[in-house]
Amino acid sequence: MPDKLLRAVPKHFQDLTGQKTGKLTYVRFIHWHYFQCDRWMPLWELICECGNFCVAYPNNLKSKRMQSCGCQRVANNITHGESRMRIYSIWRGALNRCNCPGNVNYKRYGGRGIKVLWKSYEEFKADMGPSYRDGLTLERKDVNGNYCKENCCWIPQPDQYKNTRRLVWITFNGQRKYKTEWARSCGISIGALDCRLAYGWPLSEALTIPAHGRRTVVDDI
Repeated sequence: MPDKLLRAVPKHFQDLTGQKTGKLTYVRFIHWHYFQCDRWMPLWELICECGNFCVAYPNNLKSKRMQSCGCQRVANNITHGESRMRIYSIWRGALNRCNCPGNVNYKRYGGRGIKVLWKSYEEFKADMGPSYRDGLTLERKDVNGNYCKENCCWIPQPDQYKNTRRLVWITFNGQRKYKTEWARSCGISIGALDCRLAYGWPLSEALTIPAHGRRTVVDDI
C-alpha cells in the first residue's frame, strides 16, 4: 500500500471482538480497507451459529442486511420457494449493486449512496409484485434516489435502456449524438468520457482527444 494511503489510515478503532449481531459473532479484525471515494472501512472475520466463517464490514451488519454467513438466506429461499424466479433475481440484482463493492456496477449505485430500502424479499414482493409482469424491468423514477416503493416502477426493457445515464445527448460543433457515440468516435470508453467530464474537461477536448492523448493546459498568468 502506498505510503500516502498508509498515513491516511484512521487512528480510531472500535474493538468488536466477541460482540454478536444476528447469527454472527465478531472473531478478529483483519485490516482497514480503502475505497476510492476516500473512506476507510474495517474488515472483520466472523463466525456464524452454523459454524461457518465469513468476512464483512460492520456497516453492512449494522444495516441488518447481513445477519448470517448465508445459511439464513438459503433458508429463506427454501421458505418462499422463488429463488429461481425472475422477480427474485431482480431483487437480488438491486441488492448486489447497492451492497457489494465487488459488483461491477457498485460505483454507479452503492458507491453513489443509493440504497435498497426494502428489508426483505417479502417486503419487496408485497410492494412490487402485484404490478410485475414478465418482460418488465425495475426502474427508479429518480436515478439518484433509493430503491423503494415510492421511487420504483416496472417498465419495458427497451424503455429502461433509453433512460440509462449513458444515453445522454451531447451537442458539439453542430452535431447531436449520444454520449456513447461520442466516446466511440473518440476511441475511448464511456467510463473514460464520464471521468473527463467529471473533472471539468471542456467538450472541445473531452470529445476529441483520443485514448492516452494529452491535454494542453495553459496556466493563468
